[in-house]
Amino acid sequence: MVIAPLLLLLALATHPTSRPGGEITPPAHREAPGRRVALAHGELYIPEYYTSASPPNLVIFFLSPAWLAEQNFHDAQRNALLFTAAPATVKAGFPTPESFDAILAEVQSAAPNPQSQWRITLVSFSGGYTAIRDILAQESTASLISNVLLLDSLYAPHVPAGSDHLDPAAMEPFLKFACRAADGKATFIFSQLYPPEEKYRNNTTTLAANYLIDHLHVPRDVHPTTNPSVARPLLYRADLSNFHILGFAGMTNQDHFNHLYLCADLLRLLPIAGGDGKP
Repeated sequence: MVIAPLLLLLALATHPTSRPGGEITPPAHREAPGRRVALAHGELYIPEYYTSASPPNLVIFFLSPAWLAEQNFHDAQRNALLFTAAPATVKAGFPTPESFDAILAEVQSAAPNPQSQWRITLVSFSGGYTAIRDILAQESTASLISNVLLLDSLYAPHVPAGSDHLDPAAMEPFLKFACRAADGKATFIFSQLYPPEEKYRNNTTTLAANYLIDHLHVPRDVHPTTNPSVARPLLYRADLSNFHILGFAGMTNQDHFNHLYLCADLLRLLPIAGGDGKP
């Protein structure tokens, strides 16, 4: 499922929205405690519990309103700074390493304890994966990334059109990073919308999950005992070292958006210490 821009804007509003694919009801808007700094490419959020670490953690979030990313992040209690990219930043992407360096320079200038080196986590929802793809496709920027979290947020063109095969070139940056995670050198987490009925499992995030699972030869656990709160059952997990795919039941727009609306539990899966210093 790739959400059209208009639908995305409506679904990220603070009132229910009815569109083809079902009604979408967003969560209540809460002001997460902490400090905010408006920057040219987005908003930096410094939780009130944040303490400096070495190296410090920076989480960069693509395709979410800042308030929504911030309240989930605060609920997750991760000891990190959060930068939520502005919509124009997501749309422009990162065609060159310098365009990503500009984000880091902004954060560096606004951080409470400026650091020359960050432990960087990238998070995206839905179509925000394109920004992460750009970053991972360039060796100099990919090498800076420690963790990736995709919230029903991995797509690729079908080749040939109309088939269930995805373009290997478009999947390559994600596959390379997934291999790093499977080798224990990074962390890759992908929550995806997994239709309960097999005949509907040609949705692109399922095909993308299958692509990675098949290439890495990862077994699926179809009786998982853990179920992060994305409001629908977790139908399977595929885990290999620090590589994790979680298939949540769902067919509707609401199911898709719940990967964003209720992502605090998924943020807790990241290898970032809690605000109390504990995992």
